[in-house]
Amino acid sequence: MADRYPIFTPLLEAMAAGHLVLTPNHRNYIQLLDFYGQWRKDQGLSLICNTPEIYPVDIWIRSQWQQMVPASEDESLQILEPVLEASVWQDLIQQSEFGANLVNKSSTARTVQEAWRLIHIWKIGFDDIRKQNHFQKSANNLDDLAAFLSWVESFENFCQVKSVISLSPLVTRIIEKIVAGQIHIPEQIYLTGFQSPPPLYADLIDALAEKSDSLHHFKISAFTPNVINKPCLNSDDEVSQAAFWAKNVLTENPEAKIGIICQELKQHALSLQRVFNDVFSQDSIFFEPDAKSSAIHISLSRPLQETPLIESALGILKLNSTWIDTLSFCKLIRSPFLLNAEEDELAKSALEFSLRRKGELKIQLALVREILGREGKAEYSEKISSALLELDSVRRKSPSRASCDQWSDVFEAQLKAMGWPGTRQLDHAEVAQLYSWSKALRLFKQTSHWHGAISLDLALVHLMQIVASFTVAPTHDSSAIQIITPTEADGLVFTHTWVMGLSEQHWPPASRPSPFIPLSLQKKARMPESDIALQTINARQQLQQFRDNCSDQIIYSYPCQDDDLALKPAAMLKALAGKISSTDISDSGPLLHPLAIALMKVSTENKMQGSDLELFRDKNLIPLAQEENSHGGISLIANQADCPFKAFAIHRLDATQFPVPVIGLPANVLGSLLHEVMENFWKTMQNQQHLLDCSDMELETVVKKSVNLAIQNKARHYRYTMTERFIALETQRLSALLFSWLEEEKKRGVFRVLDSEARLQWKHADLVLNMRIDRMDETADGSLVVIDYKSGKSSEIKWLDERQSDPQLMLYMLAVEADQNQAVDGLFIAQINVEESRYKGISKHDTIYPKSQFSNKPNMPNETSWDSIREIWRESLASVANQYLQGFAAVDPKNVSASCTWCHLGSLCRIKEEVQI
Repeated sequence: MADRYPIFTPLLEAMAAGHLVLTPNHRNYIQLLDFYGQWRKDQGLSLICNTPEIYPVDIWIRSQWQQMVPASEDESLQILEPVLEASVWQDLIQQSEFGANLVNKSSTARTVQEAWRLIHIWKIGFDDIRKQNHFQKSANNLDDLAAFLSWVESFENFCQVKSVISLSPLVTRIIEKIVAGQIHIPEQIYLTGFQSPPPLYADLIDALAEKSDSLHHFKISAFTPNVINKPCLNSDDEVSQAAFWAKNVLTENPEAKIGIICQELKQHALSLQRVFNDVFSQDSIFFEPDAKSSAIHISLSRPLQETPLIESALGILKLNSTWIDTLSFCKLIRSPFLLNAEEDELAKSALEFSLRRKGELKIQLALVREILGREGKAEYSEKISSALLELDSVRRKSPSRASCDQWSDVFEAQLKAMGWPGTRQLDHAEVAQLYSWSKALRLFKQTSHWHGAISLDLALVHLMQIVASFTVAPTHDSSAIQIITPTEADGLVFTHTWVMGLSEQHWPPASRPSPFIPLSLQKKARMPESDIALQTINARQQLQQFRDNCSDQIIYSYPCQDDDLALKPAAMLKALAGKISSTDISDSGPLLHPLAIALMKVSTENKMQGSDLELFRDKNLIPLAQEENSHGGISLIANQADCPFKAFAIHRLDATQFPVPVIGLPANVLGSLLHEVMENFWKTMQNQQHLLDCSDMELETVVKKSVNLAIQNKARHYRYTMTERFIALETQRLSALLFSWLEEEKKRGVFRVLDSEARLQWKHADLVLNMRIDRMDETADGSLVVIDYKSGKSSEIKWLDERQSDPQLMLYMLAVEADQNQAVDGLFIAQINVEESRYKGISKHDTIYPKSQFSNKPNMPNETSWDSIREIWRESLASVANQYLQGFAAVDPKNVSASCTWCHLGSLCRIKEEVQI
């Protein structure tokens, strides 16, 4: 690299001589260190040497302050780290009268902190800001500037009382110390990358120049690369072409340094990562990135709290809450960073399924431990239960209020109890995250002297605020391909550069002035983000600098289309010398999965040999093994009739969809609640005549008792959802629903309730189905009637379907007839909901329920008898049961639209792909 860039030689020699070198940011610092290492290697110098005196300017300022002997109270001020500063701003905003109405206090705190920084580095006077504050406070009027000044005053008071100083005003203090001769300045100083420093840093450079014997502004001589203006079809095409171009460059020149500069990197990061990895791994059948793909570095910082390692740590500490988010706990318990992650996998899966099936949004730790302690059950895990008990024990032994230093010890003990960060070896990124976590805890401890003794809940809030301010920047800053923003590219040197997104719609970037600094003052200070004219000048200078810092080739690209909107190139591209390329780049093409590429190669070879790929279908028979249990419920027959593969996947492979907790009670729990109400009611009422003879007061008493008993029983199991208010509303709803339904019961012929929730079995060959029948009635003439309650909508049953996908009532009939040794003369669904409450069904004659006689049903053949219909059902259900026992598992939905729309097995059966073929 040094041979390619001899212009750096004077700077590298200065570094070797021990002179001080300052860069504007960390990225320039890393690149210069890489150049220095390569230069020493090329010069035959030892690679074991003292670290050169090179620093990002802010790091140098911090080090100078920390090295000063505290000769005065002023110099004893502690530096308030940006992370802690963000937490302080958020606390002050939270406590202020202006903060009460804010929706997102953390976002406001970040914006205020940035405004504070900008005011200092652009040297905007607070007196000038206050002069523009004409706010008259009233209850209905909150002014941004007044709020900001109020928060600034609180922040300055905080810094004074706590003897801390933030980094922005620290630069001013350092300048004063330099001017006063209180800081030793080296004789030789080299500055590189400081093209247009803001006023405060310009003052710093002037102060250094005054006190140093020689201050050198090292500037890179402009290169003259090949320049291409590149139109692309759209943003996806732009990303794809940039990836293929980068691969071609590295193929021809493995030593190349490539910069991909993207203004909207956050928006396109996932697309860039996916496409670049695909392009650089297309030679691998197993879709594993090759050696070159490891050199791709996307510079997009990720919030520390969103990394899986730290997310699991915070998830553990959130278990201190009374109520725990169910889905968050389910995610936590499967984390690889807890206990011995590879053990008790079945117990964890069963626990998650149990909690999800319960359906509550929040759970308590005691319930989790109870489920884990059920010996003989799939969820049983003594190890996880003991860990959770130890975590809770640490909390209970802690004082109600303590310092952040003490709470830090508590948190670490709880993490240890849960085995965090796990037993497997962490990768490089996770080690960096763990280091950031340790730093966050150290900063958390430092807040002890200003927070004092606080509760555990408040301590956790403060810790999470601090962690939220940490970001994890990707490593590999010196990778061959760096995908970065224009700001990050400032001062960097590449052999090849591609600048993306240069359409008139997105370049120059829109100005984004600070909302807390008067716009007139921002323009007066000539802050680039404050004025579109300044933004345009800055954007033009950036494009020119990217060209000057690129040695071989630079491409300026822009999409020609954004959905239906046609785009033009940014106007300033015309001023940059460069030829306009076509929209094609050699070797680019569709991005295919490597397995698809391999399949295409096999197909091509077969065609050359006179053959082609053959579509193979098996016999769709997967016989039941001897150890398979031929038991199930009604759904087994329903699923086999609806689609044989569905029955195979659910009842033999246990391919069950994880339930998702919902607000309120889940639909199945609401249904069971209604069942309980009906069971309680008919236990008391017993028959229709009793219902007809009841007075309004007596009926109201029975209804109230029936509803209350059912609700009290459910409330014990759903403590989070079934609050006092919820119970009152549900009582009112169920009571009204039951009163409405009883009017339907009065329309029937005379009946008495024989049994409720009866447990019966239906046996066919080796198949045994367990069922619970909601209700059995006996009519005046001794006929049996089977009733099933439905609280939701139910479609009309097609009684003569060959594949009976609604077999419930028919199976009930067969089971009851076998148990009672008596024919069933009526099958009914009792549909009970606010939209429609009525009986739906079929019967031998209308005396059971009006207009229910089988002969009135559509599509019934002439001269059909009740006995012949029952025989059709018996044969149809036996046929479906035989198919299941034989192992028939074809992907054969009864009706693709109805059967597949809500089925969760689409990714397993691939029905959509088969339909497409």
